[in-house]
Amino acid sequence: MKVLEVSNLHKKFVKKEIIKGVDFFIEEGEIFGLLGPNGIGKTTVIKMIVGFLNADEGSILIMGKDIEKDRVEALKNLTAIVENPEMYPYLSGMENLKQIARMDKRIKKSDIEEAVNMVGLTKRINDKVKTYSLGMKQRLGLAQAIMSNPKLIILDEPTNGLDPTGIIALRNTLKNLARERKISILISSHILSEVQLICHRVVFMEDGQTKLMRTLNSDNDKKEDRVIIVSNDKESCKKVLKTMECIHNISYKDGKLIALTDENSTPKIINKLCAESVEISEIYKKYETVEEMYMDVVNEVKLSS
Repeated sequence: MKVLEVSNLHKKFVKKEIIKGVDFFIEEGEIFGLLGPNGIGKTTVIKMIVGFLNADEGSILIMGKDIEKDRVEALKNLTAIVENPEMYPYLSGMENLKQIARMDKRIKKSDIEEAVNMVGLTKRINDKVKTYSLGMKQRLGLAQAIMSNPKLIILDEPTNGLDPTGIIALRNTLKNLARERKISILISSHILSEVQLICHRVVFMEDGQTKLMRTLNSDNDKKEDRVIIVSNDKESCKKVLKTMECIHNISYKDGKLIALTDENSTPKIINKLCAESVEISEIYKKYETVEEMYMDVVNEVKLSS
């Protein structure tokens, strides 16, 4: 089930187009990364998704509800934490959550207690927020976000300012929310190494556009292999690969063919190329880091500009 569908978003400020075509979707229970350098438009996209800005063109569907045509129903399914969540420092964590719950009749006492337990704050929930570390404040913000039982949580740079212990705790909490509560999570970040450890899929933004989408650690979708093929007859090799259903994408890099394939498809590819008498000198799987993916996008943009 697609919890969020973003299609062909465009946005201008004054006469300058900042968002020039953004497309992606998020499945139920998926942690999805929206990646790119600072100032590229990630926060603008998030502001359009949460209803703070209207898109000039394109559509945003949350649980099938169009945010332009059915805003109230669409936003019922979403909560967002942008940078550090604001709390009353002289109230306890529990008192803060109860204050927020009073504004939403859907939230029951049991929802608050379950949310506190999910984020691991049970022992400190009655302490004043001014005594909390930044990591604990982030977890309290998450408790606030999930106690209304949303289908989608949006986090903008959630690890900013956290120490390694706080980052690990936040990562584990988010994984549990996606796995146990089937909550979809959209993370906007420029810290690629952390994204590698937590996201199921990612999309890269460059020059106001989405440029590349990749599967990293999917629990639900088919996993992909990245197969490198070295051949003196690249055109024949590419022609054969295009006929194979297990091949999702074919590209060139450093004189080699790179095929994104269904998991464990390498033997099938070898057999097919041999059957078609295509000579290959090397074929192997290579794990690609998020940093490498990102640099491919940056280099592609530089070459085309």
